[in-house]
Amino acid sequence: MKITDLTHTITDDISVFSATEHPKITVAAEKETDGYSQKHISIYSHNGTHMDAPFHILKNGLTADDMPLEAFFGKGCVVDFSEGTEKEISLEAIKSKEKEIRASDFLLIHTGWDKKWKTDDYTVGFPVLSVEAANYLTNFNLKGVGVDAISVDTIDSSEMTVHHALLGAGMILVENLTNLSALPQSGFYFSSLPLKIKEADGSPIRAVAIEW
Repeated sequence: MKITDLTHTITDDISVFSATEHPKITVAAEKETDGYSQKHISIYSHNGTHMDAPFHILKNGLTADDMPLEAFFGKGCVVDFSEGTEKEISLEAIKSKEKEIRASDFLLIHTGWDKKWKTDDYTVGFPVLSVEAANYLTNFNLKGVGVDAISVDTIDSSEMTVHHALLGAGMILVENLTNLSALPQSGFYFSSLPLKIKEADGSPIRAVAIEW
């Protein structure tokens, strides 16, 4: 069995939206003075590599803790758009991957944007699905869509149309993935288990791919 980590390390200088505070990680106890080690961690539910539950956008959407564990685990496939220059992933581009998508529970979109992590460039100009491509994906039995960028919508989007389309179809979204280039196109399982937080709109996760 091979397990590939797809998760950014949480530090106090990770990339976040401009209106969001960075995580705060402080030493709460030390072995030398307290006899044990412990950290105090303050973090937003959508910091770092994380999942969005439908409740993140939809008034009556499910929270993460209301969803079955099966919703966060399943067969994955990667579609590679890292060599493209377009800022919008078109319907035609997604349709060309229909065979792989149809056989999967999770679609992971590799844009290569994770290379810009913890730089000013990370939060602007990343590729996103077109509205038509997002709506097309709702025709499959996907459990979720993951991206190696900070959002599935553009940074200045107020309508959050891609969020609405995919979360409205009962999917989860996984954002700020990394290391997708290390995965095969298919033939792996994807795990995105959230913390069990009451009424969770989302949660930091340890995203991994598992190959047997």
